[in-house]
Amino acid sequence: MNTVEQNLVNWKQSLLSSIPVGGLLSRNAVAYKWKATFRVWMLRESVFWRLHDLLTQSYALHQQGHGLGARVLLRSGFETLATLIYLNEHMQQVRDGELNFHVFDEKTTRLLLGSKNNEDGPRSLNIVTVLTKCDKRYPGLMNLYANLSESAHPSYEGLCMGYSKIDHDE
Repeated sequence: MNTVEQNLVNWKQSLLSSIPVGGLLSRNAVAYKWKATFRVWMLRESVFWRLHDLLTQSYALHQQGHGLGARVLLRSGFETLATLIYLNEHMQQVRDGELNFHVFDEKTTRLLLGSKNNEDGPRSLNIVTVLTKCDKRYPGLMNLYANLSESAHPSYEGLCMGYSKIDHDE
């Protein structure tokens, strides 16, 4: 088994199968009182499950020679990981007293429960905005994402590079 496969297997074994509601109380007698702290835990675990699933499927497609599908799933993985980076940045801001806890509470709601399709629920955050903020901490992230996005769209990289051989001299 190669390194990527082994890491995916190890990661899967570490994923939580459930999140006990009383888990926060056992960790901290004060933190459990706020929904935001439980949402953070749920968001973190959901991100880990989703990211593992996306990377596992992307790698499988890559192994089978399906480059376009692998890149599209990897792009989605970048979006998923950016959600966690964004969350961590905001937790740090709350801890440093730079972000009001109630604003943080609203952001955790939007990150975990937000949607662009459900008008009755919270509105999701724009993922490009999230990625742009993450790029400040991890320079180059947006450039990699932009390259993967080109594959996902029916543009030069998504069409010509993926489905033809181009003779640039001709």
